[in-house]
Amino acid sequence: MKFFEEKDALYVKNHIEKDVEKNQWSWKWPSLKVALNVKSGEKEFTVGEFVKKGEFGGKAWCTLCNCSINHENRGSIALIDHIKTVKHVKKVSTITETRSIQSMMGMGSSTSPASEVNAPVASTSTSESIREAVNQPVHIFDRVSNAEVNL
Repeated sequence: MKFFEEKDALYVKNHIEKDVEKNQWSWKWPSLKVALNVKSGEKEFTVGEFVKKGEFGGKAWCTLCNCSINHENRGSIALIDHIKTVKHVKKVSTITETRSIQSMMGMGSSTSPASEVNAPVASTSTSESIREAVNQPVHIFDRVSNAEVNL
């Protein structure tokens, strides 16, 4: 799947969204704020942390859920409604609550095994950790250990 950025706005408007009659993609939508109730409380995110403009007219792509969102009929409301779905909120909660094994055991290092291969590591900022987690999955051993701790 190819994603477009704001620098590609002219191409998106003239080629990707040309047949979309209502609610063509707006580059204002990624900066819209959305409040979600996750396990640790209410957190504020931007639409752009999860949703990208894909290669099909009238559709956007949620990088967290790996699904298409039809924005042709309802515009930004469709994107926000998707972000507030139970499926999406559960995934956000999982990511915000996942910690590396070393940080859980107090070993001084808060990096995950992914850092050994120069991959990004989640930071202390929740929205920043979401952005990085969307681009870099958490190592399976960290997820298993975190699940066992939560039992």
